[in-house]
Amino acid sequence: EPIEDVANLLFRKWGMGAKEGRRGVLLLLAVQERRSRLEVGAGLEEALPEGSAGLVLREMRPALREEHYGEALLAGAQA
Repeated sequence: EPIEDVANLLFRKWGMGAKEGRRGVLLLLAVQERRSRLEVGAGLEEALPEGSAGLVLREMRPALREEHYGEALLAGAQA
């Protein structure tokens, strides 16, 4: 199943964008498949448009390739 579909399903199932201005964020890492997805609630799309979400994931990739997951999360937060 494509990571985009899984991330969207989890985002909706967990109600991450349903309350408080729809400001939920979900970062999904499929470690074995080496895939990642960042889902952003509608209330945050102006602050974090799709292009910015891609930048966050690109900043995380070098650390993810080395399996340094904590460093990857920090790089994403600082992007």
